[in-house]
Amino acid sequence: MVTERFAYFKRFEMDDLTIDREIPRCISACPAGCDVRGYIKLIAERRYEDAYELIQEKVTLPATIGRICYHPCENACRRAFYDEPVAIAALKRFVGDMYLSSRSNKSQKKTENISEGDASRAESGAESGKRVAVIGAGPAGLTAAYRLAKKGHSVKIFERLPVAGGMLVAGIPPYRLPRDVLNAEIEDLWRKTDGRVEIEYGVDVDEEMFRRICEEYDAVFVSVGAHKSRVMGIEGEDKEGVF
Repeated sequence: MVTERFAYFKRFEMDDLTIDREIPRCISACPAGCDVRGYIKLIAERRYEDAYELIQEKVTLPATIGRICYHPCENACRRAFYDEPVAIAALKRFVGDMYLSSRSNKSQKKTENISEGDASRAESGAESGKRVAVIGAGPAGLTAAYRLAKKGHSVKIFERLPVAGGMLVAGIPPYRLPRDVLNAEIEDLWRKTDGRVEIEYGVDVDEEMFRRICEEYDAVFVSVGAHKSRVMGIEGEDKEGVF
């Protein structure tokens, strides 16, 4: 006897079919491709420094991004099908704060006979003899300088503002991103590069200066930002004192 059978198959978006790529949805959804499973496991084992270093392989400023990321990884987290997604961004922020606190404590315990050079021991590769200029000390410029210095290159950053951070400083208010956290992470970057990064502030690179930089350095990384304000379309938004 032949009978008709009906079945209901739940429809999934193509992004859900990550099994073919052997990548969890949270990692696939992350623009940087952070190893979410890896660093959460390290946090569970209380290996906070290892977790921080694992995150930093993809994201240069973990404590910073843990505060401002819109966490698409959580939107993709399968735990949400059961109750609620894992608080991935909060965990990133937590491990960032734990790491910076640990670094601060270690720095305070330095004895007077240990020089700054000893404390900031070389964690980067051998000297390459190459000189690279980076224009702009925003997130992209900081990341480029850090990665290049770790590979042994000498880097000089030219920044128009009096501080490093770019839109992290100019576009995000301190209550959302405390400046002491951002500054501590940036200082830690330079500690890891054995003094191979130099920053010159207050420099507005024009066409002539850019030409000279290209002649003087082996390579140039331009990271001046592509930000643009969005208008609200309401009366009075262009008046003085309106942000």
